[in-house]
Amino acid sequence: TIVPHLTELLGDTHPKVQAAAKSALERVGAVIRNPEVQVLVPLMLKALSDPNTHTKTCLDTLHETVFQNSVDAPSLALIVPIIQRGLRERSHETRNKAAGIVGNMCALITDEKDILPYLDSLSPELKKILMDPTPSVRTTAAQALGSIVKGVGAENFEDVIPWLLKKLESDESAVERIGAAQGLSEVLAALGEGQIDEVMPDIMYGCRSSRATTREGYLGVFQFLPTAAGSQFESYLGQSLPIIIDGLADDTENVRDAALKAGRVYVDTYATTHMSFLLPEIEKGIYNDNDRIRACSVELLGNLIFR
Repeated sequence: TIVPHLTELLGDTHPKVQAAAKSALERVGAVIRNPEVQVLVPLMLKALSDPNTHTKTCLDTLHETVFQNSVDAPSLALIVPIIQRGLRERSHETRNKAAGIVGNMCALITDEKDILPYLDSLSPELKKILMDPTPSVRTTAAQALGSIVKGVGAENFEDVIPWLLKKLESDESAVERIGAAQGLSEVLAALGEGQIDEVMPDIMYGCRSSRATTREGYLGVFQFLPTAAGSQFESYLGQSLPIIIDGLADDTENVRDAALKAGRVYVDTYATTHMSFLLPEIEKGIYNDNDRIRACSVELLGNLIFR
């Protein structure tokens, strides 16, 4: 798009070039139809002209804005460069707000063609902060990724699920694996049951991998998918809970922790609606020959009783 090029020209050494670039940006702002964005045009132009001084203030204001009208192409032309800078900021609070704006904005885009030109620039930044060490940033980035995929359709984001599945198997760090699990959950929830059906065999297979880091990564999906997908996930309880129970006996502590966290999510999410299913499965665990499964099943039963 032309706005990034115009912002570069704002720093040109020739005053007439600077003035022409500023005038062109103002003309972009003048054709914005979204009333919530329209009132922020002066602030956005300041953020584009002097990003070091005004980016944070602009992101704060955008984050606090309640968008009620569709976000049009001229709005995106000014907002996206500011978001991109925010996603690269050192402050985790700023990164978090920038990702949150992406999610809110994509929910109100009525024509997917308006956001398509920005996917190549937004996608790498969202993927990067999905692996952020700060949990709140990962959560917001995952939700933003789900929102943008839902807005543009899977056909325009064909690489995202294969990329997330690969990251679930990462040997780099547990942070990468948990970020990928969270991102995959939000993307699958956004795309619906058909996509969950398609990917679930891969998830189940990964939970039984010979590699501990892979088992940990794929079990991590069950920490987030029930909450993200809601009722869309209920039909998968029968095939996924036994996998989680088996994970409680894993030889690797990180895998056992991932399985236990997933079990807690299942209890918290389905205790009131699927007690008749959860209770027998947890009772089986209490009488299992493996002492680790017995100990964790007792904990899950306690959580279930007190829900």
